[in-house]
Amino acid sequence: MALIAVGGIMHESNTFSPTPTDLSLFRVQRGQEIIARWGAARHEMSGFIAGAEEFSLTLYPTLMAGAIPAGTVSAEAFDTLMDELLDRLKNAPPLDG
Repeated sequence: MALIAVGGIMHESNTFSPTPTDLSLFRVQRGQEIIARWGAARHEMSGFIAGAEEFSLTLYPTLMAGAIPAGTVSAEAFDTLMDELLDRLKNAPPLDG
């Protein structure tokens, strides 16, 4: 059975907002929290989860972070979230996708 990594960082930036979106504004799920949070939602991630079930794929959930629309994402928030996402991928078992 194929092992597929899933995760992401989502944000709709508004450049007219003077306040940056910092890390405290992101809601973050890790590992199986992603499946629990997004499995029944109407979202791209729920589509990945449903597709994996339909095609008998095993998901390796990494990190999912999202914030409500606001100013551009601060460099600190971006770097922190991206570093964790990449670390989770680097430390994953051998992946097929």
